[in-house]
Amino acid sequence: MVPIETGCRGTCGVSIPKDGPLSPVKACIRMLEEAKTGQSSTRGIIKLMPLERICFGGNLEALKREARDLLLEKGLIVEKEEHAEKASGQIGLESERKAVDSSSRPTYMVSLCRRNYAAHSRDEIFKTLGDVIGGRWKVDLTCPDYVLLVEAIKGTIGVGICPRFIELKKYNLRQLQDEARKEDQALQGKIRAEKRE
Repeated sequence: MVPIETGCRGTCGVSIPKDGPLSPVKACIRMLEEAKTGQSSTRGIIKLMPLERICFGGNLEALKREARDLLLEKGLIVEKEEHAEKASGQIGLESERKAVDSSSRPTYMVSLCRRNYAAHSRDEIFKTLGDVIGGRWKVDLTCPDYVLLVEAIKGTIGVGICPRFIELKKYNLRQLQDEARKEDQALQGKIRAEKRE
């Protein structure tokens, strides 16, 4: 792992080798599961942002390409047959999900955080990612199957696919630890009350 300077106060990055044994998402989920127990070895970290692809220069076409490649790599979309692409003149992506019919389409949400980034508006970034996914997935802002995490920091945009994003408090370690402590305190209070009786 290699530290990365972001140029923004309070934000740092760590580069994990792409072909290494651990992905950024798996590393984050491991830390988040640990935080749910109330114990954590990550005292100085408040929130985790597992970005699996990075685009420099704030180029939306590069973001579109990286997001598409990431979704293809994860098997969440597949490319149409080449002859169909050439006939339509479009890039063409189709959602892939085992035995998915139109009533049980995958759901997604885009979570965007911009820090010192004014190159593109929120709407432009959302539209770019919406073009990659197409109309085959449904938007669900309460409990999506997939969350596309997008971080725009200065001239850099990163994207990652985060499972269990809502369940794990939007990957906020502090919230998970506080929730575990409150549950533990409530349990301790019940035990003390039962002992008094």
